[in-house]
Amino acid sequence: MDWALKIRDRVEQQVLALAEQLGAWAEQRNRHAEALEYAGRVLEIDACHQNAHLLMMKSQLALNRPEAALKQFQAWFEADGFEHLPIIWQHRLLAGSYPQEHRDPFDRMLAAQSEIEKAMLVSCDAAFGAFKTNVLW
Repeated sequence: MDWALKIRDRVEQQVLALAEQLGAWAEQRNRHAEALEYAGRVLEIDACHQNAHLLMMKSQLALNRPEAALKQFQAWFEADGFEHLPIIWQHRLLAGSYPQEHRDPFDRMLAAQSEIEKAMLVSCDAAFGAFKTNVLW
């Protein structure tokens, strides 16, 4: 039955690619309800599909449904297995102590959280090289 699984996987990937293309097509034509439907089909196959989650959120916002877009973000967050990392006073203190050459407060906070929590910071921004944190990318 291995041959059947290979065929099934190939067909599933084709359906996934087609639904993604149709979703993009619908979005380009401001047919946001259709884009939601196609993105939903993609997510039925792959619950962690980043582009489908983004399309769902953008379409919800275009349809003036910000609460639904926020719920979609939460679903994406949970599907990918991410955890919320609250900002604690130690993060704020360290972020404020960094040299002023790098003034972006969001970058400073991410670097402080990464340093204190001993967590890998995933970014392609070369500016993070100025901080004492492990950066991947």
